[in-house]
Amino acid sequence: LESIGFLFRHPWIIVCSIVIITSTIHAYVSTKPFHYKKSKAVLSFEMAEDEEKPRYSMYRDQELLEIKHDLIGKALLGKNIRKIVKEVWPDIREEDNSVKYINLVNWLRNPKKGIQMKENKNTPKLLTVSFMAQDPQICYKVVKSTIETIKTESKRTRKKKRKASLSFLNK
Repeated sequence: LESIGFLFRHPWIIVCSIVIITSTIHAYVSTKPFHYKKSKAVLSFEMAEDEEKPRYSMYRDQELLEIKHDLIGKALLGKNIRKIVKEVWPDIREEDNSVKYINLVNWLRNPKKGIQMKENKNTPKLLTVSFMAQDPQICYKVVKSTIETIKTESKRTRKKKRKASLSFLNK
C-alpha cells in the first residue's frame, strides 16, 4: 500500500515512464526496415485469336488453353527469361556477376515467389500475370516485360504455323 500511495503522491513517475517506453518503442519501430512490406503487380490481357475459326466453340476454347499453356512454358525459358532480367535489371549482366544473375533467374522462375501466370477456364483468352516484390516499379516492369515476351512468343508461334500451312498447301 505504501508503494501505491507513493505513486499517487508522485504522478510524474508514471507519466515519465509511459513517455520513455512509448518513445523507445516508436524509435525502434521507425528505424527498423519493413521487410514484410510487399508490392504486387497484376496485369491481365486477352490473347488474340484467328478470325478464320468460329468464335465460340469448345474446340476453339480448348485450343486456346493449349496455346496459352505452351506460351506460359516458353515465357520463362532460355532467352526469354534472360530478356526479362535484362529489361528489369539492365545493370546486372551475366558475365559480370553470374551468381546474382542466376539468383534473379531462379527467383523469377520460382512458382511460389516468382512470376505467376493464371489461366481462367471460363474465359480461355484471358491470362493474368502477377509478381510480388518490395519495389512496386520492379513488380510492374517484370509483369510488363513478361507480357511482352508472351506476345512475342505468340506472334512467333503464329508465323511458324502460317509458314507450315503455306508450305503444306504449296506442296
